[in-house]
Amino acid sequence: MEPLERLTLAVTGMTCGSCASHLALAMKTVSGVKDVDVPGWTSGKAVAVVEPNTPNAEIVAAIEAIGYGAAIVDRQPIDEKASEVSQITPDRTDKPKFNKPKFNWRNLWNR
Repeated sequence: MEPLERLTLAVTGMTCGSCASHLALAMKTVSGVKDVDVPGWTSGKAVAVVEPNTPNAEIVAAIEAIGYGAAIVDRQPIDEKASEVSQITPDRTDKPKFNKPKFNWRNLWNR
């Protein structure tokens, strides 16, 4: 069995959360697509795990058929030694982390 590949796409035209769901469903209809992750409509990205013989044109055509634009950004073999989740899910460390102060009851009563 040949190793699976990670396919990263740039997607245009998504305007809401259900757009991301529709996009994932459309990509899963293509033969050879094993898993899909769309990290949200604002990301403009989609990541799929595909078999090596899956044509890029079929995936792009499935996306365009439902009204979105798509372009292949990257296609690489998945490293079998790395965890599957780290290879499928795009890096989301670019979002800022907020240091929210802990709630303190004393602050509530000492006003």
